[in-house]
Amino acid sequence: MTRWLIPCFSMWMWVQSTLPLPLLTDISACRAADAYRLGAGDMLAVIVHGVVGKFGKAPVHFPKEGEDFSPVMGFPYPVLGDGHLHLPLVDPVEVSGLTVAEAQRAVSAAYVAADVQTRPNMVALTLMRKRHINVTVIHNDPYRGRTSIDRVKLSADQATLLGAVAEAGTFDRHASVHVLSPGSGITAGGQAASQASRLSDGAVMEMRSPPRNYYFTGGLVAGGQFNLPVTGGFNALQAIAAAGGYRQQGILPPHQLTILSRTGPTHSVPLARLLANPNGVLVQPGDTLIVR
Repeated sequence: MTRWLIPCFSMWMWVQSTLPLPLLTDISACRAADAYRLGAGDMLAVIVHGVVGKFGKAPVHFPKEGEDFSPVMGFPYPVLGDGHLHLPLVDPVEVSGLTVAEAQRAVSAAYVAADVQTRPNMVALTLMRKRHINVTVIHNDPYRGRTSIDRVKLSADQATLLGAVAEAGTFDRHASVHVLSPGSGITAGGQAASQASRLSDGAVMEMRSPPRNYYFTGGLVAGGQFNLPVTGGFNALQAIAAAGGYRQQGILPPHQLTILSRTGPTHSVPLARLLANPNGVLVQPGDTLIVR
């Protein structure tokens, strides 16, 4: 399902490979280390008193459903692709990479330097709409026998690996993650990079879930098929408990566990020995556990 990725993105680069998804589960890592930084596509509400409206007489903009800002007052001006804000009577002001407060000071300084304003407090600038990042999330899940493809739109401050997974609604903490991104905007390596790295517009994020193994139960344990943990190291007592435990039949308590192995000989273990040394018997894929 994903073979199309390589030819379609041959000019792109693999910027991260086999990042374990447990590293994504620290939500605190997705909090911005500092205030929101402006970039091309952001929309600002601007008042330059006497030039772009007047204080108290500018239009009020209310957020639409799903937008995460409060009502703002001013006239809409976008941050253009070159990272500049183009306003009347002054040269374009570069605001890309600045916080909203820093951008306001930069615009004020531009108007004072051009002798259009005499005081720096004649400019009001607020964030009206955040730019969006488009990301494709692909989840290969051999356990369910399917591949899902979701195209999500994230605000720039939520465009992280965890943000993309949450928006797509697909998650497997055991999956590995690969990210294809235009250019070289993401630096791979280390836990901090995997948690908080920003996704570029047009990025493709691929999650690969590992195959699942099973074991089976019978006898005084309810018969059925159960998943083995991907991490391994699952002992027989844990497997019996995960299957719902064993029941007592008659007056004699259960006393023996028989293991029918797919790869080795059948063998039996007294339950007393198993209770004394739980890790003495580890369950292997395809084992059938029968308590008698």
